[in-house]
Amino acid sequence: MLSIQNLHARVEEAEILKGLSLDLPAGEVHAIMGPNGAGKSTLSYVLTGRDGYEVTQGSATLDGEDLLSLEPEERAARGLFRLLILDETDSGLDIDALKIVADGVNAMRRPDRAMLVITHYQRLLDYIRPDRVHVLSAGRIVASGGPELALELEREGYDKYARAA
Repeated sequence: MLSIQNLHARVEEAEILKGLSLDLPAGEVHAIMGPNGAGKSTLSYVLTGRDGYEVTQGSATLDGEDLLSLEPEERAARGLFRLLILDETDSGLDIDALKIVADGVNAMRRPDRAMLVITHYQRLLDYIRPDRVHVLSAGRIVASGGPELALELEREGYDKYARAA
C-alpha cells in the first residue's frame, strides 16, 4: 500500500528526514515511536503534502503511484487519508478518552486499509495493537519489531536508539 524509500526532507535549511525507508502493507497497523525531534510529525507532514516541507531525495508511493508528485488534494482523492495517518492522537487524552479513540481506530481496521500510528508512548498501543513497531531517531528508522518493541521502549527509553542513529 505505502512504500517509502530513502526519504530525505527538510524544513527551511534543517534536514529532518535522513534516509527513512518503510513499507506499510494493506491490512496492517504500524506504529512509529521516537524521541522529540526525531522526525515523526515531519514524516506525516511530508506524506500529506504540507507546505514548507521539501523532499530532497527518495520516494513515497501509494499503491504504486508517486505520492510526492501529487498536490495534497490529489493525495486525498487517491486514498492517502483512508490509509489513516494518526499523528500523536493520544496527546492530551485521559485514559477514558484514550480508550474511546482506540475503539474507533480498531473499528476501522480492514484488510484493504493500512494505518500508521505515530506516538511517543506505548500506552496507546495497549489498545491499538500494532502489527509492527518502528523506532525513528535522527530522521531514520533505526529499529523495527513486533509489539514487544514498544514495551521495551517503555521500560528502557530511546537512549540506545538515539546513540545508534
